[in-house]
Amino acid sequence: MKNIVNYFLFSLLFIIITSCSEDEGLEKVISSTPTNISVDFQIEQDNSGEVTIYPSAEGANTFMVDYGDGSEFSEAFATGSSMMHTYEEGTYEVTVTAMNLAGDAASTTKTLVVSFSAPENLEVTITNNPSNPYAINVSAEADYAASFEVYFGDVVNEEPTPMMIGETITHEYATIGTYDVTVVALSGGVETTTYTQQVQIVNPLAFPITFDNTDINYEFVTFNGVTYAVVQNPDLSGSNPDQNLVGEITNAGNNWEGGSFNLGIPIDFGGEEKNVVMDFWSNTPVDVLLKFEAGVNGERENEVTVSHSGSGWEELTFNYAEDAIKSYVDGATDNGESFVPIGQYSVMTMFIDGAGTTAGSFYVDNIEQTAGVLNAPTSAAPTPQIPETNVISMFSDAYSDVPVSTWATSWSDATYEEVDIAGNPTKKYSVLNYVGIETPAPYLDVSSMTHFHTDVWTANSTQIRVKLVDFGADGAFGGGDDVEHEVAIDNFNQGEWIQLDIPLTDFSGLTTNQHIGQLIYSGNPTGAHTIYVDNIYFHN
Repeated sequence: MKNIVNYFLFSLLFIIITSCSEDEGLEKVISSTPTNISVDFQIEQDNSGEVTIYPSAEGANTFMVDYGDGSEFSEAFATGSSMMHTYEEGTYEVTVTAMNLAGDAASTTKTLVVSFSAPENLEVTITNNPSNPYAINVSAEADYAASFEVYFGDVVNEEPTPMMIGETITHEYATIGTYDVTVVALSGGVETTTYTQQVQIVNPLAFPITFDNTDINYEFVTFNGVTYAVVQNPDLSGSNPDQNLVGEITNAGNNWEGGSFNLGIPIDFGGEEKNVVMDFWSNTPVDVLLKFEAGVNGERENEVTVSHSGSGWEELTFNYAEDAIKSYVDGATDNGESFVPIGQYSVMTMFIDGAGTTAGSFYVDNIEQTAGVLNAPTSAAPTPQIPETNVISMFSDAYSDVPVSTWATSWSDATYEEVDIAGNPTKKYSVLNYVGIETPAPYLDVSSMTHFHTDVWTANSTQIRVKLVDFGADGAFGGGDDVEHEVAIDNFNQGEWIQLDIPLTDFSGLTTNQHIGQLIYSGNPTGAHTIYVDNIYFHN
């Protein structure tokens, strides 16, 4: 019977609309079937059972309501209007039909609970919005509830926000702070049920991480025995000479000790900024592994390890460019490794000494994402191609090396390390003023060679100087027959391997070269730059 009545009303409405169009000369209206149909209820809280029904839809001009209680359909009413109906206590399936001028119709059905009892078993869920740290999501359910009202606690004389059964609403706060969120469960009766919960809105933990903003929660979720605190900078020197707050991470000496920062704003490697830099303090050489995980678009975890020299505050650079990221994926090639620089990651995990058992306190500060030059090479120096028969090598994997007495003399002014770059042994000199390298007697006779070669990588040198010293015919330092010459190199690209192939004729002061006993590297800025060197040899 209802279907017959419904069909009759639809037909009547279509005839009326068509007649009006013909009589008044209106253009024929052609539109699509209404979509996104929804309905809200407002129940009077006076035990009357009176309910106001508010429908809405896209592309609709009129609505009709099947009240779901066996009574007649409502008459057609225009968009923006409402319909009132009185119910007995009970649960009803209310159907709203939306129609357009062409006579197309679509419907939706929603459950209406009418009870004169106060709502019971009210359960409210309030969560942080994953895409906006200033926003919360609120939902609720309760027995006998017909709808809810929500007060977010951030304005004076706040008007409640209505919330229907099964609905989740989102609210964004303008500023940080602690707010009382109140949810009122409504039925058809006078009595209501209320729930209040405090929510705290804080500045999101996001790059750059400086530990200095007291409005930010710098929580570091630790595991395997690590302890953590935010403390004053204990050593005003090196790359972090400022009086500020830093993160203190203390290892107990267990394997794989570390922790995670949960970022309120995910870090994105999809653009040009594929470096993460940080100031890191240690008094012992140690490896630092930095892993990004929990990609919001389903990305796999990405990790990079950088070595620290153990000389206090140093700036470490972790490069997540395409040739440095290794993400382990199902079905990947290259022994299970696949390269990925993309995506957004909300968890940053740090391991200090990874699988090792180094105990002690370490400090981190000024963690940020950059597109700048790396402070350490991620790829090995180019492999030399000159035949070994034409080479006298001091240091290179490609050749057999001659003996070298020391790679850093006692009078050198630099920090010397032997490091591994992409599986290739490399010499590193940091805080460089000058460094002396000496060969043992009878020293090097390079009189049959035409060039001196060295590969140099630097992120912060503005000039590189190379000096060769010949100890003369007496084969000893001093004695009046020593000769030397220094060549300065300018206008090179930082952040890449520089292949210096210097003709020996450029060392014009080196009038003899049968007893080369010293090689000296220096440069600018004096005492404040770092170089990596490899493939040191003479050739013709």
